[in-house]
Amino acid sequence: MGSCTSHPKLSPLKCPHNFDEATFTRICRLFDELDADSNFGVGIDEVASVAHLHSDNRVRVIQQKVDALQRDLEAFEQSNRLSMNNEIAGLKALFNERFETFRLNIAARQTALLAKQDKYKNADEKTKCKMFVEAVTKPGETQIDFWSFFEYMKNRVDEMSDLTQESSPKNDHRQSTVFFD
Repeated sequence: MGSCTSHPKLSPLKCPHNFDEATFTRICRLFDELDADSNFGVGIDEVASVAHLHSDNRVRVIQQKVDALQRDLEAFEQSNRLSMNNEIAGLKALFNERFETFRLNIAARQTALLAKQDKYKNADEKTKCKMFVEAVTKPGETQIDFWSFFEYMKNRVDEMSDLTQESSPKNDHRQSTVFFD
């Protein structure tokens, strides 16, 4: 077979364009060896010598692909684990930073509230009266009118139980100006 044919109806085989001539010649020789009856066709009964080699090669190539996929999986897992650990570390740092910021904010607010609390605790009676008037009135006013008092107290009803008593000796001489239907 090779580069010329003994079959009268077939033209000589030519190496395809851009293909290695030596490899083409090797393929032609192998085909000639397999074509035991020289009919330019290789049947199932003529491939026994190469079928074993073909099967072994396919098993080897498939195993190489399986091994390559396993290596890809392991490399991805390692890369993914590294990325995950880096992201976890970044998130931990972010959450620690947020917590620290929140903790410092709370500490500052607590300090301010405790300072205000100390101001009320340590104030003398005259200062306490002045602070109450300032809390109830508009800036610059020194007298509390009823509506300013009402606006201040309407959401502090629970605090009134400490302030009002059924009969206060100080207020017995006054009569209420509130009228009910």
